[in-house]
Amino acid sequence: MKHTISQRDVDFMSALRHEVLAWDGSQPPTLRNVVARVLEKPAPRFYVEYETAYRYVSLAMRDCLPHKLTGRRRKMWNDLAGMVSDIMSRDTSVTLSGALVEVLETREAPSFYISGQWAVKIYYVYLSISRRDIRKSKYIL
Repeated sequence: MKHTISQRDVDFMSALRHEVLAWDGSQPPTLRNVVARVLEKPAPRFYVEYETAYRYVSLAMRDCLPHKLTGRRRKMWNDLAGMVSDIMSRDTSVTLSGALVEVLETREAPSFYISGQWAVKIYYVYLSISRRDIRKSKYIL
């Protein structure tokens, strides 16, 4: 699971950089404004492991997600279950596991499913890592 979260963070930072470079506003971009724009856009994929996704998607398809699961996480499982259901309804020979693999490997996620506050935290973590790496380097540009 840790590698999927790391990949999400890397993809989020990439999307953040692209958004800054593509900024078209009259004012310079602020971190919060850029983060808000990135979080409104689709993510390259769903950042979940197959086993976890299978368990929660099957629960979501039966409308049995745990009540403690709220907000973005609940939305993610319902969105993923909707995509899986759509594939299964179009082709009745596709199983839940086959449809889930297709979605996880080939589809974009509707969002990163993280809060703006968490996104800012990711930004600052990566900023501190890059600064630390620069200080360690004997070659400073």
